[in-house]
Amino acid sequence: MKPPLVSIIIVNYNSRDFLHQCLVSVYQHTEGAGFEIIVVDNSVTDGVQAMLLENFPAVTYLSNPQNDGFGAANNKGLAIAQGDLIFFLNPDTVLTNNAVKCLADYLHQHQEVGACGGALLNDDLTPQISFGRFPTVTSLFFEFFFRKAFPAYYNNHLAMEGYVAGPDPFPVQYITGADMLVRRDVLAQVGAFDLDFFLFFEETELCHRIGRAGYNQVIVPDARIIHLCGKSTSQAASRKKIEWFEHSRLLFLSKTRGRLYGRLYRRCALWLCRLAVMLKGNADYWLFKRDALMSFKYDKS
Repeated sequence: MKPPLVSIIIVNYNSRDFLHQCLVSVYQHTEGAGFEIIVVDNSVTDGVQAMLLENFPAVTYLSNPQNDGFGAANNKGLAIAQGDLIFFLNPDTVLTNNAVKCLADYLHQHQEVGACGGALLNDDLTPQISFGRFPTVTSLFFEFFFRKAFPAYYNNHLAMEGYVAGPDPFPVQYITGADMLVRRDVLAQVGAFDLDFFLFFEETELCHRIGRAGYNQVIVPDARIIHLCGKSTSQAASRKKIEWFEHSRLLFLSKTRGRLYGRLYRRCALWLCRLAVMLKGNADYWLFKRDALMSFKYDKS
């Protein structure tokens, strides 16, 4: 059977230097797997096109006149992709080994698996969040009351986020969007990214649809990828990220579990925000979170 072609789709937003490092690692480590690379640029002012023409002329470049979000940009790349497998990869990632072939071989050999991802690492090679469980009202309370009191038990049994701890592939509810390889025929069946999500939870919602269609989703630890998470330093940027995150989480819940459940989650989260301001300090964070929860509108769900 002929090995599948992999279409690597990377969405850039003010990440030219990260993107250069990412592409160097892809070309350096990828062997024995046919691939194409599509870069979709949501920030056409940072010189990415010129950098690609000079250093990576084989890369296909698409520019967006405006930033419509992570999912919309990935969908634009997907529309022209030629591959049997679609690899959604963040620009702030660095492949440390032949991760593309490792993940492609796994999907090629396991037809019951619709998507897979690798082990994400920090730049010091310690484990980073690579997968997660879908949010619930119960997980909200577990995070608030148990995360610091019983960290080991919480991280192993209760946390929404998950870290790779062993060498064997294992099933998960969703794969972190920094590195997710999906079958094209699965995307044709369940659809691409939901455009209602601007940032955060778009990969979670896509994974929910893949699982609902009957496919497994698996982490393959042999594929090792460094994820250089960017961190905003300004309070305004941090506040905006909190707003996007909370809105997207509520949107995910209202779409997958119904509006009543989403409203219940928001009511509980608001109560915990008030409690946190009284008990935990760090009032700015919890007040930002409260404001984000209160401003969410259900018109998209």
